[in-house]
Amino acid sequence: QMAASETLEALRESILTLEDDREFDLRSCWNEIWEEQRGRLDQKGFKHENAVVGEFTRIVDSRVYVNIKRIAEELVTNILKYGDPADVVRCESEIARDGSFRVRLTNSVLFTPEGNSTGGRGRPNIEARANEIGAAVSFSKATGSPAAYIAVLEVPLET
Repeated sequence: QMAASETLEALRESILTLEDDREFDLRSCWNEIWEEQRGRLDQKGFKHENAVVGEFTRIVDSRVYVNIKRIAEELVTNILKYGDPADVVRCESEIARDGSFRVRLTNSVLFTPEGNSTGGRGRPNIEARANEIGAAVSFSKATGSPAAYIAVLEVPLET
């Protein structure tokens, strides 16, 4: 029942976003988004680090904001499902030289999603939201550590 209410809330927020033409300061938005995700990690006993590189002097519309927020939620949900709470979750965020907003999450996993039968909707949902805003998302294993996974979200922004 909790998952259904969260899904309905996400749908309601997405519908309101389509009708909303407000703009948001990316730095404030990302701070709010990550603070919420840190709380989720804390509740489950995960250690975490956050590194912000450079200035986030960008404005985003409500559609970009909501999609970044939902992608971050889904990425952290995957960490909570598959991650190793004994290892630090690392989040790095920056405005890259090309002007895109980049978030990189790294953590170690206890087992891979392929071995789990929870429905497997996380990654397709992330990719669909990224496509909606012209962003790219990639998933890879870290070099030298078979248990470490990296997720990178890259959102092109106007400069």
